[in-house]
Amino acid sequence: MYGLLMRYEVRVPKEETAMVSDLRYGWKKLRILATQVSDNLTRLQVRRKHTHSTHTAHTHTHIDHTQNIPSNTHHCSPYP
Repeated sequence: MYGLLMRYEVRVPKEETAMVSDLRYGWKKLRILATQVSDNLTRLQVRRKHTHSTHTAHTHTHIDHTQNIPSNTHHCSPYP
């Protein structure tokens, strides 16, 4: 909008022009930061998903190995 005003040589106070320029610069920085945060979250999510699936596979393997243990050794209670 301010570009249009300047094209038609409409006078705009210098303070307002500076404020708009600062706002445009701040908005650009915010968009860059938002993209960086989004990329970082995506990397973390992929890493966590991979770690979770590896842990889940290990847990299933552990559970499969315990299937052959007699049932009276499964409980942790000192009482039978």
